[in-house]
Order: sequence, then structure tokens, then C-alpha cells
Amino acid sequence: MNGGAFYGVPLSPPGNLPAPNQAWVASGFPEMILTNQPLPDLVILSRPENYDPLGFVRALMTRQHYHSVESPRLFTLWRPAGTNVPVPAKNFKSD
Repeated sequence: MNGGAFYGVPLSPPGNLPAPNQAWVASGFPEMILTNQPLPDLVILSRPENYDPLGFVRALMTRQHYHSVESPRLFTLWRPAGTNVPVPAKNFKSD
């Protein structure tokens, strides 16, 4: 939530399911909830050992053939395979 606020990413309220054109914090939801949602255009994965300890998000990304498109310092950005839309560079600084 703090990262979304810092980078100006519009977020769905905590505990709510995804809303169109908003980021959704997927940690804390069971795998059944994750797999029954529309596939995201972009996955921002931060510290999987803390925010995806059971590996649900990583397993979904593998099954759906997502690939890493950018790796700023503390997180990675993933897009579905075949997606050529660039990630907006606004406020992202790679080190």
C-alpha cells in the first residue's frame, strides 16, 4: 500500500477485489481468489518471501507465462508473454 501511494498508483481499497484501472494488493488472499480474477496487465512483485510466502502469485505468473520486464531496486514488474506495451518509466528508478 505504501509503495502504491509513493509511486502514485491508484489502489483498490484493502480487502476488496480488483477494480478496473486500479492496482490490487493480492497478499493475504487464498489461491482460489487469485485464480478466479481476470489476469492483470501488470504484476508488481515486492519481496516475495514477505508478501507471497506461499508462492500463490509466483505460481500464477508461471502458469500464465508472465515475464519480468523491469527490476527497479526493491521490486520486479511482470507482464504476460507477448505483451509489448512498455512499462511507464515515471518515478521508477533502476539502480
